[in-house]
Amino acid sequence: MKKAIVLTLNDNKFNYGNRLQNLASIFILTKLGLEPYSLSLYKKESRVIFFLKYLVCLKKAKKKIYKKKINFLTFEKKRLHKIGLNSEIIKQAELIYVGSDQVWNSSYWNKGDENFYTLKFIDRQRKIALAPSFGCDVIDNSFNEVFATELVKFSKLSCREKVGCSYIKQITGFDCKLLIDPTLALTKNEWFMFLEPIKFKKKYLLVYCLGDIDFAMNQDIKAISNLYNLEIHIINNRKDPFYSFNPSQFLSAILNANIIITDSYHCSIFSFIFDKPFIVYRRKGKSNEMYNRIHDFLQEFNLMRKSRDYIDIYDKKLLFEHEYNESKIALAQRQNDFYSYLDDF
Repeated sequence: MKKAIVLTLNDNKFNYGNRLQNLASIFILTKLGLEPYSLSLYKKESRVIFFLKYLVCLKKAKKKIYKKKINFLTFEKKRLHKIGLNSEIIKQAELIYVGSDQVWNSSYWNKGDENFYTLKFIDRQRKIALAPSFGCDVIDNSFNEVFATELVKFSKLSCREKVGCSYIKQITGFDCKLLIDPTLALTKNEWFMFLEPIKFKKKYLLVYCLGDIDFAMNQDIKAISNLYNLEIHIINNRKDPFYSFNPSQFLSAILNANIIITDSYHCSIFSFIFDKPFIVYRRKGKSNEMYNRIHDFLQEFNLMRKSRDYIDIYDKKLLFEHEYNESKIALAQRQNDFYSYLDDF
C-alpha cells in the first residue's frame, strides 16, 4: 500500500475545523487506497512536562483547559495518524499533500514555515496541493516571490477559494483547480462514523464563534433563546459544559442542536451537512477579514439566506428552515470534481 502524508496547519489551539478537515483528508486518502499520515512540525511535550503544567493549573478554569487539551490529544492519536519531522515515513511516502485549511496564510507562519508549507524540499512528482487556503480576503504580497517560485514545482495546484485560485494564476501563470474543502467531500453518513454519542437532555441553541460576540449578536442569542425556549451553549466559553468537547463531540453538538449561530467556516459547513438551521455572522475582532471563504460557500450552494444579513430572527419559519436538497445536488457534483482531481494520482 502506498504511503501518503498530509501537511496541514499545526497548532496547540482548540480549533475544531482544523482537526476535522485533517480527519477528512486522512479518511479520503484511505478511501483511495493509500496509507496516510499527518505530519506535525512541532515536538510533542513530554508526559512529565505536561503533568507539571497540569499541577500548576489546578484552578477549576485551568483544569477545564487541560481537560480539553487531553480530549484533543486523544482524538488526534486515534484519528490523525501523526508523525514527526524525523519519521522515516517521509522518505517512504510516494505522495505528499499540503492542505487543506489556511496553510498558505502567511500570518500564521513562524520563521522558515514558508519552506515547509510550500514543500520546498520535496521533489515535484510527490507534492500535491489538497485544497489549501490563503484564508483571507486580501492576500499579503510579501511572500509573492516565495509562492511564485515554489508553487510552479507542484504536480498539480488547487485552492479552496476563488480569490486564491486567481492569485495563483496571476503569479505563476498556471491554472489552479477550485476545490471544495475536504470536510464537504464526505457524505452525511460518512461523518456519522466519527460522531461520539452524547445524551442531550434539553433543546438548545449552539454558539460557536472564533471572533468576538458583539452586542448585536449577543442580543440575537438572547432573543432566540427566549422566543423559542432554548438553552444557550457557547462552546468556547470555559463555563459551558460543552467547553471540553473533543472534535467528535463537537459534531454531535451540531447534529443535536435546534439551531446554530456561528462565524466559523467549518461550523457552517457541518450545519449544512447535518441539515441543521443555522445563522452565519461576519467575524468581529482581529480576525475579521476572513469572510470571503464563507461567502463563496454560501453563494455556491445557494445558502446566502443563512447569512444574518438576510434573516429575520422573529420569523420562526425562516429562522428554522433547513431544506437543502437542491444544495446537496450541487454538492454531489463538486464531490465528483474533488475525487477526479485526486484520482489523477
